[in-house]
Amino acid sequence: MNWSRFRDLSDWFNFSIFESLSALSTNALSALNRYDGGINNSIDGSSIDSGMTEIVNHTGGLVRGERFDRLSEVFQALTGRRAARILFPGGKGRKSAVVVTDEDAMFVITRRRHAGRAELETEVLRELKQQGAPVPAIIARDGKWIVQEHLGEVRLSEAIDAASPAARRVLLRAATESLIALHQAGRRAGLERRVILIGKNPSWLETLVDMPLRIGEYLAMPTPALPREAVMARLVVEKPAFIKWDARPGNAAVRPDGTVAWFDWEHCGCRAPLDDLGWLLGDEWSPDDPLGEGDLLEIYLADFAGDKPAAARDYLMTFGTLHMCVRLSLILSRKDDGDWWDRGYCLVGDKIGVTLQEATKVAGRAGRWSAASSLLAPLSPWFKDIADRVQEL
Repeated sequence: MNWSRFRDLSDWFNFSIFESLSALSTNALSALNRYDGGINNSIDGSSIDSGMTEIVNHTGGLVRGERFDRLSEVFQALTGRRAARILFPGGKGRKSAVVVTDEDAMFVITRRRHAGRAELETEVLRELKQQGAPVPAIIARDGKWIVQEHLGEVRLSEAIDAASPAARRVLLRAATESLIALHQAGRRAGLERRVILIGKNPSWLETLVDMPLRIGEYLAMPTPALPREAVMARLVVEKPAFIKWDARPGNAAVRPDGTVAWFDWEHCGCRAPLDDLGWLLGDEWSPDDPLGEGDLLEIYLADFAGDKPAAARDYLMTFGTLHMCVRLSLILSRKDDGDWWDRGYCLVGDKIGVTLQEATKVAGRAGRWSAASSLLAPLSPWFKDIADRVQEL
């Protein structure tokens, strides 16, 4: 397959911060990142990785060089502390780096593309932290630069992968409870009045709803007919609330006490709280565990949806299925005609899971979720065919 004719996916969230969507056609995957956010974590022109000379010590930390000097200078100006080394857990092109001080304290330094995004993220985190939410504390901000608390070295995605099946269920419940705490803190702080409404442009929903069709066109696997207008209407949110968005397991850390805290807040906004649950459970790094998932939804669904559990479940199955179409498309676009990526590299570096195991998992779960959706059930056998098809790529 040649996915190179599709434009790069790195600007999905640059729609004044959330809105300027383009339709999928021959540029099908260009629109994916307008929905997904965080799939390409480079800074695009304002990267802390600028190709400068560097010297790395035996721990992999940057200890000398122009880039070290630049980052340590900014860090010291913001905090008054000296950097001993700088780490790039997700790769040197990422938005953020971990600064280790002379006293072995660790902080995260981030440079956002726009000062406005940095300001929004800072204000949101301060408000959430005041409400006791599981988020990093803001240490300092100046313009595009933010220094915040380092939550820990174990991402939720890594912890899930290393855990036993029973422990994975415990981790997912902890993550779900932390999302509930975030939503409650956001309501107490009135953040729904201060952040942007995600997806209010009709083209946003059109792009999302058309994702199965575009995948089918590209893979030459005709997509079953769907009630497109009804699906779009189903995804309209009557009472938008503050949500994290981009609630991937890779954007959460497991703390020593087993609780889960969330970072990377530049894309937060206002939509359905169930969307955050869809991001969490529909991610390629989340386990496909029907029984555990069913138990989790039985316990927590009402916390996301109030007193309409049947409608909430149907919404989640519908939104989640389409979200998994986005994730699957991202996997396939990155693979292109090349080999599957090394799984450890993807997991440790918080990359898209461009592996056969993750592609098959997402397609299989999408088949199960679509079967539970009142509007997307015709897709279920199609996803099973896709799971078989990816074995041949």
